[in-house]
Amino acid sequence: MSIRRIFVWTTILSTVLGLTGLILVTHANRALGIGDRWFSLGDSVVLAVAGRIAFMPVLVLAARLCPEGIEATLFALLMSVLNLGSLCSYQLGAGLTQYLGVTETDFTNLPTLLIVANLSTLLPLPLARWLPADTATSTEGTPPQGL
Repeated sequence: MSIRRIFVWTTILSTVLGLTGLILVTHANRALGIGDRWFSLGDSVVLAVAGRIAFMPVLVLAARLCPEGIEATLFALLMSVLNLGSLCSYQLGAGLTQYLGVTETDFTNLPTLLIVANLSTLLPLPLARWLPADTATSTEGTPPQGL
């Protein structure tokens, strides 16, 4: 399966799974007979696992495209970009939280905040066309047939 297809589908799946926070905010989990604590714990575990799975195509692509001899440098650069993206994400999220007026006592716009934050994860999808469409961008390092 191509890296592009995996990236697109893991992004979409992660976005859908991220919207499960709406279930907790609207207390729909209680109607299903699941307490807030257990739903929150389960949701956190599922989102953590999904996030790690969604990051795998990025690591595979980096490994395939990396020139020999600079693997550690490329990995350090990839982690730096990831950390910069996380920092920007936290700051934009804080700004959006303040803009929507969500505070420790006012949760009126919390569902809107969750929807906007989760749908924003779809923003990189138009860039997926830059990813290789074929299943193998490089044959180096692949095991021989039959193993």
